[in-house]
Amino acid sequence: MQSACSQYGARHVVSREDVYKCALSLYTNDRDAILDEYPFRIKFKTELAVDSGGVSRDFCSAFWESAYEKAFDGNTLLTPALHSGINMDSLAVIGTILSHMYLAVGFIPVRIAFPSLACILFHPNISIPSEFMVEAFVDSLSTHERDSMRSAVNICNEGGHFSDQVRQQLAAILSRYGGRSIPSANNLKSSILLAAKYEFVIKPCAALNMIHSGIPSKHSPFWEKLSIYEFHSLYLALTASPEKVISLLDDSLADDVNKERVFRYLCQFVGNMTNDELRSFLRYVTGASVCPPATMKVTFNSLTGITRRPISHTCACQLELSVDYSTYLEFVVEFRTVLHTSESWFMDAM
Repeated sequence: MQSACSQYGARHVVSREDVYKCALSLYTNDRDAILDEYPFRIKFKTELAVDSGGVSRDFCSAFWESAYEKAFDGNTLLTPALHSGINMDSLAVIGTILSHMYLAVGFIPVRIAFPSLACILFHPNISIPSEFMVEAFVDSLSTHERDSMRSAVNICNEGGHFSDQVRQQLAAILSRYGGRSIPSANNLKSSILLAAKYEFVIKPCAALNMIHSGIPSKHSPFWEKLSIYEFHSLYLALTASPEKVISLLDDSLADDVNKERVFRYLCQFVGNMTNDELRSFLRYVTGASVCPPATMKVTFNSLTGITRRPISHTCACQLELSVDYSTYLEFVVEFRTVLHTSESWFMDAM
């Protein structure tokens, strides 16, 4: 069960079961009023929590999880996609939501590939540094292909040569993006740049333009004064990795052997998470499926039996754990059960 502090009211009530539709309706019918709201507060129907930050962050996360399915395509990293079932007008509203959610809540949907996101927020014709394009392309590949591509890029940087096996592996990857030749160490980066430009800019061009058209004119001065390098730093800061999330866990209250043991279980658990699990964990603790700007406090209780479970306080980015766990496996099984149980995501003030 998540909880959020009960300090502030909210003008907007939405259904958790249909967050995407509710968000599009809010930003269409009440657009001007919402764009002037800082902070922006939300209430979920039937849930007791009153928003002091955690609920609105969860609203952002829930909206984008649904938007990814309805208006984007890809695997590790996503790009906007047009298809027969999409409402074209909704793409412009997504642009409005994207810009406002960052300015109001500090949320950027980092599952969208950086070049595509930069085109949306700045301009579809923006010049994106080649190193960012290469980085995004490599990060968009599957784990096995990513490792092969990174090894090949390192060989290029060191002035080496590819074996026939490496060249065949690279050709198989790049052929999916229009590559028609076997790459060499001399032309690999240029081949990656062509593939990245096609995948992140050219193919989704129409959708990028539609979403960009929804960026509110009053927000333009903010995005215009932000350099592409500053935006890239922001993007990286919000992108989670196991090492980064572990570094944000505050162990200052783990002041005895039992608390230290459970805190070690937590760090081991986070260290073994996939990207999807990391996003779920962060959303459970903070409301947002991106890295928070500050530490996440870990506190402890003595709950046992059926009352024992991880408890999050999203308004304070705080995770409360029982000291009753005696093995790592016991801890992991219970935490995963919480993250995969729908009732865990209902927010109730405590």
